[in-house]
Amino acid sequence: MNETLVRYREAILRFWGQYSNKQRFMFIGAFVLSVATIALLVFQFSKTEYSVAFTDLNPTDAANVKGYLESSGIPYKLSLDGRTIGVPSTDVSSVKIDVASQGLVTNGSIGYEIFRENMNSWSMTDSQFDVLNADARSGEIQRLINQISGVSSSEVLINSPKQSVFLNPDGAGQQSTASVVVNFTPGFPPDQAKIDTIYNLVAKSVPNLTLDNITISDQNGELLPSSKLGAGAGASAGQLEQQMRFKKQFELDLQRNVMSFLAPLLGQEDVIVSVFSTLNFDQRKSQENLVTPVNQEDGTGIIISRNAIEESVNSTGGETGGTTGTGETDVPGYPGTTSQGNLESEKSDITENFEVNRITNEIVKSPYVVQDLSISVGINADNDPDTVAQVEALLKNIVGTSLANTGVTLTDEQLASKVSVISRSFGGSSTTTAANDNQTLLYAIAGAAVMALLAGGAFFLVRRRKAQAEAIAQAELEAAAAAAASQPEVVLDIEQVGNDSQIRKQLEQLAKRKPEEFTNLLRTWLADE
Repeated sequence: MNETLVRYREAILRFWGQYSNKQRFMFIGAFVLSVATIALLVFQFSKTEYSVAFTDLNPTDAANVKGYLESSGIPYKLSLDGRTIGVPSTDVSSVKIDVASQGLVTNGSIGYEIFRENMNSWSMTDSQFDVLNADARSGEIQRLINQISGVSSSEVLINSPKQSVFLNPDGAGQQSTASVVVNFTPGFPPDQAKIDTIYNLVAKSVPNLTLDNITISDQNGELLPSSKLGAGAGASAGQLEQQMRFKKQFELDLQRNVMSFLAPLLGQEDVIVSVFSTLNFDQRKSQENLVTPVNQEDGTGIIISRNAIEESVNSTGGETGGTTGTGETDVPGYPGTTSQGNLESEKSDITENFEVNRITNEIVKSPYVVQDLSISVGINADNDPDTVAQVEALLKNIVGTSLANTGVTLTDEQLASKVSVISRSFGGSSTTTAANDNQTLLYAIAGAAVMALLAGGAFFLVRRRKAQAEAIAQAELEAAAAAAASQPEVVLDIEQVGNDSQIRKQLEQLAKRKPEEFTNLLRTWLADE
C-alpha cells in the first residue's frame, strides 16, 4: 500500500516537474477558476427561487400564514414590514389554494363563518348573537369592498337600531347608519363610478339604510360623496373624468393611425408620435320646424278637403201692375209697374284645404369638437429633406381634416405651426432592471470562465505535445550522436576518390554524422569559388 502511494507520488512529482514555474502558475489559476465557475453555476441553478405569494397582509393574516408555512415545513421569506410573504416558486399555487381553503387570510374581517364555528354553542345570549351578527355583516361588506380594483383595505362600522315591539309614531331611530374608511392603493385614485359602487354595496347589504346615512372617506380623511346626492365630486367630477377619457382616447387613436402609416415606411422602432389636442365638449341642441310642399313642381300640397258650392238663378219678367192715377188710396204721382225682361245668374264657391310636409328636426351636435390639435413626429437618424417634407404634408392633412368642424379655414402657415417633424438619432435606453443586470453578468462570467478553461486546456495540450515532440527529437539526436561516435571517423578525401558517386556518398555520411563540419566545408568551398 505504501509502495503504491510512493509510486503514485513519484509519478505525480515527475509529471509536475516537467513544467516550468510559469506553466505551473497558469495551471493552478485555470484549476481555481474552473472550480469557482463550477461552484457558481451549481449555486445559481440549485438555489431556491422565491416568488411573492401574499402582499399587503395585516399582522393577523401574516401571523396565520406564517404559522401554516412553519407547520407544513415550507420555506418562506418575510419582508421587513411583515406585509409580504414569499414562498418557493414551485409551491406558490398550492400554498395559495391551501391558505384560501383554510380561510387564513381574512383581511382582518370576520364573516358569517363565525356562526359555523359557534353553531354548537347553546349558551349564546341574544346580546352576544347581535354582536356577532353585526361583526359578521361588517366583515362581509368589508370583503366585498376589498375585491374592488384599487382598494387595498377597508374598515366598515354598521349601526343598526334595536328592534322594538312598540310602534314609534315618528319613526325616529329606526334607520341604520354606516361608516366606511377605504384605503386605496397608491397610484390608483378612485373615480366616481367606484365610489358610487361602494355606496350601493353598503346600502343594499344593510336593512333600512339609505345613501344619506352612509359616510365614506379615504385613508387621508377626505369625504367621498355619492354622485346621487348631488354633493362634492358628484356629477361634475364624473363628467370631467369622462371628458378626459374621451380626450385621451382621441389622442391614442390618432397616434395609432399616424404610427400605422409611418411605421412600414420608416421602421417601427424609428418613429415616435406625440399628439396633443383640445376638445370642446359644449353640448348644443337645436330644433327645426320645416314646411315643404308635397308637389315640388307647382308648390302645392295634398288636398285633404274640398267644398264646392254652385248656384244658378233663371227667371222671366212679370206683367204691368198697379193703377195709374190718383185714387182715394193711391199716392199722388206714383207710377204704375211695368213689365221687365228675363233674369239669369250663376254663383260658384270652391274651398280646398291642402296639407304640406311638416318636418321637425331636433339636432344634437357631436359630444365633442376638436378645437385645437398639435402633432409631433420624431424620426430616427438624419433623413433627406424630401422625406421630412412628405411627413409634414401628411400631418398637415390630418390636422386640417380634424379641425374641419371648427368652422375656421386654416392657412398653410397656421397648419405648419401645428405640426413638427424632428429628424435625429435616438438615444439608447440605459435603464435595465438590477435582476437582469446580475443575471447577464453572471452568465458573462460563467461563459468567460468556460472559455478560459477551454483555452487553458488547449494551450496545455499543445504545449505538452510540443514538449513530447521535442523530447523525442532530442532523444533521436542523442541516439544519432552516440551512433556516430561509435563508428569510425569519416575522412573526406576527394583527390583519392575516383568517381562522383563515391564523393556524394562520403558527403552524405559527413552531413549525417558531423553536420557542423559539413557546414564548415560548404562555407569553405563557397569562399574559394
